Amino acid sequence: MAVSITTEIQRDFRIEAPLGKVFDILADVPSSATYFPKLEQLSDLGNNSYRWALKRIGVDKHSLQTVYACRYISDRSAGTVRWEPLEEPATGDDNSLVKGQWTLEEERDGAGNEGTRCRFSNTGTITLPLPGIMKLAASPLVKHEFNTLIDDYIENLQQGIPSS
Repeated sequence: MAVSITTEIQRDFRIEAPLGKVFDILADVPSSATYFPKLEQLSDLGNNSYRWALKRIGVDKHSLQTVYACRYISDRSAGTVRWEPLEEPATGDDNSLVKGQWTLEEERDGAGNEGTRCRFSNTGTITLPLPGIMKLAASPLVKHEFNTLIDDYIENLQQGIPSS
């Protein structure tokens, strides 16, 4: 048996760095991935597609690992970086489908300092080998874990991208 759990995450925040610098990092998936917490491996599948394998959470046989593959599409003039799940999984280990988008806009603060307004939107569905009755218990834990990962990712980007 298996259960599927869907998470939807949206964040709106500012990075104290110019739009071009933020876009360059987010559009370059390996560069962006260096800011992502608990990443075990990022595999380049070609054609701007990557397979993400996050570190296992849990203990022994009661642990899970999130694995998914996406194709990335960036549009500098629109200030967007989108990701869509690959139609065919990268390996038999893939257990998630993830899609989302960064939307970036130049923003100046009250003192005229250049920064970037970042809007993050992501929907993910993970399928876990659990009996259906476990969905009620697993769902809040999975959602909490993904929200924490994204919040840590955003904090790493805010602290790690230099302002000049």
